[in-house]
Amino acid sequence: MIEKIKYEVYLLKRWLAAVKANELNNEGEIDLVLEIMYHFDSKSNKRLLKRFEKLDHAKTFFEQEPLRDVVLKGKFLRGTLGAALKHFWSQPNYSKDLVRDGLKAAKKRDKKYSVTEKEKKFWSGIFMEHDLIHFFFQLETTTMGELSNLGFTSAKSPRKSFFLIMFVSAIHSLF
Repeated sequence: MIEKIKYEVYLLKRWLAAVKANELNNEGEIDLVLEIMYHFDSKSNKRLLKRFEKLDHAKTFFEQEPLRDVVLKGKFLRGTLGAALKHFWSQPNYSKDLVRDGLKAAKKRDKKYSVTEKEKKFWSGIFMEHDLIHFFFQLETTTMGELSNLGFTSAKSPRKSFFLIMFVSAIHSLF
């Protein structure tokens, strides 16, 4: 238990250092956010998944190809939503596979960490939703853009990691 608390303090100190340096646009900090999410959110995501599975559209969600993949393979007329989304997801800062990279970060810490294919698909949907919030609200991947996105997402589906990231960032802004 003490080791777990030490690790959690270590993660939060790393986040605070990143906020102080305001370097949240590099891949290292994205990896840190993923590590925080996978560490703090495993239980809440399982609860959210169970709640999601009860919805009428859940079955089709798990059967269909991810929206991002469909959009990136598609051809769209200029000026359409599809063309704008394809351009958005083609940018270098949105090209990362957050599910794969996040699992890698989680397994680095805990060799036994695993998720089912359904959980991977659910995580993929969570990250796609996150990207869509960036897209529709024109939020940059800066500290404020990410915090705005997390605030919006937390209202719909609360996660411990989001609260901790926002709390540590708010504490930093006071000093």
